[in-house]
Amino acid sequence: MKKCKKERGGLFLLLIKNYIFLSLSVMIVGVIIYSIAITIFDKRSEFAAGLSDKDLKNLRQERFSKLDTKFIAGYSGIIEVLDENNDVIYSSDGVVGDKSYTKRQLNLIPYYGQCGIDTRLYKFYSKDSEEFKLLISTPYSFDDDGYLVYDSKNSWMKVLDESLNVVYEVGNSAEHSKSYTQEEVGYLIGEYPKDYTFMKYDYINDEGQIRTLIIKEKKVNDVNFYNNLEKIGIASLIIFFIGCIICIIIFGEILKRKVQKPLDKLNRAMQLLSEGKNNEPIVYSGPKEFVKICDSFNVMVNKLEGSEIERFKLIKDKQSMLADISHDLKTPVTTIQGYSKALVDGVIDEDDYKKYFNIIYSKSKRLTELINIFHEYSKLEHPDFKLVVENVDLAEYLRAYVAVKYEDILENGFDIEVDIPEKIMECRIDKIQFQRVLDNLLGNSIKHNTVGTKIYVNLSIVGEKYKIIIADNGVGISKEIRSNIFSPFIVGDESRNTKQGSGLGLAITKTIVEMHGGIIKLGKPLNNKYKTVFEIDLIY
Repeated sequence: MKKCKKERGGLFLLLIKNYIFLSLSVMIVGVIIYSIAITIFDKRSEFAAGLSDKDLKNLRQERFSKLDTKFIAGYSGIIEVLDENNDVIYSSDGVVGDKSYTKRQLNLIPYYGQCGIDTRLYKFYSKDSEEFKLLISTPYSFDDDGYLVYDSKNSWMKVLDESLNVVYEVGNSAEHSKSYTQEEVGYLIGEYPKDYTFMKYDYINDEGQIRTLIIKEKKVNDVNFYNNLEKIGIASLIIFFIGCIICIIIFGEILKRKVQKPLDKLNRAMQLLSEGKNNEPIVYSGPKEFVKICDSFNVMVNKLEGSEIERFKLIKDKQSMLADISHDLKTPVTTIQGYSKALVDGVIDEDDYKKYFNIIYSKSKRLTELINIFHEYSKLEHPDFKLVVENVDLAEYLRAYVAVKYEDILENGFDIEVDIPEKIMECRIDKIQFQRVLDNLLGNSIKHNTVGTKIYVNLSIVGEKYKIIIADNGVGISKEIRSNIFSPFIVGDESRNTKQGSGLGLAITKTIVEMHGGIIKLGKPLNNKYKTVFEIDLIY
């Protein structure tokens, strides 16, 4: 057999290499998309992280230009620094001028670091339809589990008239004003200024001067925020999937070039072989798996050539069998015709009539046997033939069969030894066809051996199978035909050195056993006593 030229690594290694390439490509695409999404999100996010140690140091050293405004107040936030007179000395938006805060305004701005104060405004009317406003303020924080906790002990409530004067108050208010402006109420409830929330942080710079940091954090519109987040997420997924598809296409094309080439070569070779145009072996070098496939193909080509030789041999054997069958049929027919013609012509003495009739009867009986055997073999080979199986106690079945055959065996001058256990051994068999198996095996022992031969019948359990042994201590089987003893058409002096039989008995036996899902084989001599040993294995 001609082998493929050279192995160039394995298909597994090829796939791994390309998989690594694909994975790295997808990861790179993912990182790029993630970076772009984070950048877009940061630009659209208004969340503030607060003051860092670095920012606090810059505040004390009054290096305001180095403050990270986006980190402190969010992307669109503003920070302002006030002196001891509450005048703005620095603003991140560049607007300073004469800008300043009143003490009252600063008192309304919560300190940085406070968890939060929930202040709400409600309107109600008196019996005289006079309008009043109710201010309710409650501090809140978060516990260790992240749950919101309201501090009712430090809450306060104020009732304001139409002029925003305090007409009633209760609770622990840190702000003791008796009247408010509309702007101040807006500070309290977080509606002024409309676009920002305020926080203040008091500190002393390195020169001992009092400073106040005002943090104006852009209010986040939850609806817009989550809409933008959803849009960014969808866009990122779409881009990621597109990138993955592109990587897969590239991966597929690379793999196609490396894998499809040998497959096309194999396909072409098999097509030519199926058309009978070419049976030459394939020569290919590449991944070891494809090299092995090529080698397997070449082995198949060789086997097909061998099968063709076997087919021609089988045809020749059948032709030889048909010739032998024809000869075997022709011989008794010729004898019958000759003796019948002599009787019809009256050339036979009356004393010889019985002799001639016996000969005619014997030859017709032989003719019937040959025809029946040939018919039986042909019937078994037919695809429509089916066994009629049933549950049978195999031990009892064999005992009954041997009991029926016992007298005939003894009358023919043979002896028999039986070893069948006294227990139930259930098996599914076709009783009629399996009897033919036993008839053929016992018949062979009687037909091909001399008087005095001992026959041995044994049934046992080996593993998950029943084993039937039919053996004898007769003349044995020559080494020349032991390997093909079950082949059809082994006739004449190839079959136990006699001309008896058609050569189909053991072939029929093998076919019936295999139809039962069993195996029949010619075993080794048994106990240094029995030369010819037939073993039948049947599944429970």
